[in-house]
Amino acid sequence: MSDSSKEQEQMYGYDVILMAETVYSIDTFQNLYNLLKLCVSHPNGVVYMAGKKHYFGVGGGTRQFLSVVEKDGFFAANLVAEIADGSSNVREVWKLSPK
Repeated sequence: MSDSSKEQEQMYGYDVILMAETVYSIDTFQNLYNLLKLCVSHPNGVVYMAGKKHYFGVGGGTRQFLSVVEKDGFFAANLVAEIADGSSNVREVWKLSPK
């Protein structure tokens, strides 16, 4: 890739993408992941993902989505917060950054 192509690639995309309660359906994981890769600016963009650790009855969750992230290797994933109040499902906030 030429230097000008790299510069153009870095000019496009969003610096920050926020998403919440979007990883509850395993069937949509790959499409969602591909969209994030396409829309985040590289290398300085960031995605914040908030959701439940497990969605009972539908099979999704933050940890299942992270398996797609880790398999591809485009993003680094860091846990920002875990909310466990003892009376409801554990919620998490993750930061995804292009490597």
